[in-house]
Amino acid sequence: MIHSLVVDDDPALRESLRIYLERDGYSVRTAADGLEGFALFQELKPQFVLLDLQLPKMDGFEVLRKIKKSSIRTQVIIITAHDGIDTTIRVIKDGA
Repeated sequence: MIHSLVVDDDPALRESLRIYLERDGYSVRTAADGLEGFALFQELKPQFVLLDLQLPKMDGFEVLRKIKKSSIRTQVIIITAHDGIDTTIRVIKDGA
């Protein structure tokens, strides 16, 4: 089974992604903020993370850097409503 983590502060989106991924056979845990998300990442070591950039307590940029520092093999997919070329370049350089 593939283990995944969804980190997003929007409860409706977080739950929708969890349901969608579980229907496809993934094991899914969720977190509502960056601190909780990174703590769960350290505990679970999921194969991939869906990560929002705009998070309370620790932003997604910091979570991404910490994840990639801990595990270069973990795939991180950024989900955000705040797009732009600068953001895209930044997260790609950070390993997303």
